[in-house]
Amino acid sequence: MKLSDLKQSGHWPTLLSAFLYFDISFMAWVSLGPLMVYIAKEMNIPVEQKLTLVAIPVLSGAILRIPMGVLADMIGSKITGVIAQIVLTIACLYVWKFGLANPNHVAIFGALLGLGGASFSVALPQASRWYPPHLQGVVMGIAGAGNMGVVLDTLFAPSIAEAWGWQGVYLALLIPMIVILAIYTATVKDAPGSVKPIKLAAYGRLLLDADSRWFMFFYFITFGGFVGLASALPLYFTAHFHVTPVAAGLMVSLIVFFGSTFRPVGGAIADRVGGIKSLTIMFVVVSACYFGVALLPEGRPRPMAAGR
Repeated sequence: MKLSDLKQSGHWPTLLSAFLYFDISFMAWVSLGPLMVYIAKEMNIPVEQKLTLVAIPVLSGAILRIPMGVLADMIGSKITGVIAQIVLTIACLYVWKFGLANPNHVAIFGALLGLGGASFSVALPQASRWYPPHLQGVVMGIAGAGNMGVVLDTLFAPSIAEAWGWQGVYLALLIPMIVILAIYTATVKDAPGSVKPIKLAAYGRLLLDADSRWFMFFYFITFGGFVGLASALPLYFTAHFHVTPVAAGLMVSLIVFFGSTFRPVGGAIADRVGGIKSLTIMFVVVSACYFGVALLPEGRPRPMAAGR
């Protein structure tokens, strides 16, 4: 693949808009992770319930991807993306203005944040349908690199929460959300022929294909693990290694940064050597890393400040 091939093909404003839409949606989707330390302290939520609450946006995003993907096929990715962004913006606006009163409200808000995770089923096909088969890996890698929004969350959210309270994070988030919604609405275009009537039975036939089922299984482990860790690691670092929320956010942002920026590289590698071979190597490396992390000892508790 040559860079000139990418420049001469497709529709770059849509590729850029899909990246931005994915980026800001992911920022909203995983925002509860780095903020749960502050929300839990305010509501006196135990550790087990904290982990459950940060898992709700992840589960909601996984479930909502299916209806959002179907909707994008039927009415177009652009309209579907605009609707999802508007609902997500209103939800964040409400929480900034009125807050969350109890864990049940946190759970409801987390379910709405799942719309951010469901953006995957809109942004990736929206970008990829503009490009030929031999560029699919790198194009989806570029659009999918929008999950670096998780990096911005974990990097800045704890510091903003320390300075202006956790609700102030959603005020800071609303500004780029509104700007990107305007850019997305003005510049993105659905690829020719991408909007057409599709019978629901056609989606059912996908489940009968063995390759589709294997792909879903691998995706469940890889991307599901990535998002789950991005949401849970701030709690893990604070509870297991006893670091401050800000330090935990910095460590998680470093982890997510490498995962996000490597996406286009991984896509280019898959284009060159094939998806099966690249996945096999990746699973071996990641499994070895997980095994090593599992053996790490617990950190020492931080000394209490004088007078506390």
